Amino acid sequence: MTSSAPAPGIYTPVPTVFPKDNETIDYAANLAHVQFLHQNGIHGFVVMGSIGENTHLEATERYSVVKNITSNISGLPSLYNWNTKVSDGTVLPVLVYIYPGVSNNTHILPKTVVRISKHKNIVGCKFSYDNVAHCTTIASQMAGEDFHVYNGLGHAFLSTLVMECHGTIDGISGVFPRIYVNLWDHKRTKLQRVASKCEEKLCEFGIISIKRTYFEVVKVGVPWWGRAPLNHDQPQGT
Repeated sequence: MTSSAPAPGIYTPVPTVFPKDNETIDYAANLAHVQFLHQNGIHGFVVMGSIGENTHLEATERYSVVKNITSNISGLPSLYNWNTKVSDGTVLPVLVYIYPGVSNNTHILPKTVVRISKHKNIVGCKFSYDNVAHCTTIASQMAGEDFHVYNGLGHAFLSTLVMECHGTIDGISGVFPRIYVNLWDHKRTKLQRVASKCEEKLCEFGIISIKRTYFEVVKVGVPWWGRAPLNHDQPQGT
């Protein structure tokens, strides 16, 4: 492979904070949240993912959100450097995101992931579903390769970590970053139970519940709603 995989660690999907008008972007609040995560040991950030509501923003807005963060947070390796290489005209590394819940329940089998990993620009994958065996199977088969496997569900983080996965990309790490970092550093089973309970409860109410928890815990973002159809609290099970 000619492209490098992101470094192992804890990566937090960063939400986009909107003021009360639910239209303009609160860049100061966005930056305050990222600084909070940085100070609490998070290894990197996923900006403009699903939690960042990328589909609700114009291309110029997505660019400005990314620039606001990368211009004001220094000393962060991996994802920042990775994206600057893309901007400089190099080949784009690809992290395969396997998320059946938003893709018509489409699963990619481990043997297929192993096969596509041979492509020089594919550097890893993220699993956001409950079949831990798939995640750990690929991690074991790709051991020693420059291909990294990340878990996307907090309640399965410890299980996948023990089985040689390379970290997690999980929205709840944006609320309780120190728990995730300590779990990464020490594999503490007690902290895993806390992460599992938080994940189970918050995910019943969708992205809005995660953004509201950011506000309640980190005091970032007023209000916590996004753009339509996320401009109001969501019912349980959303």
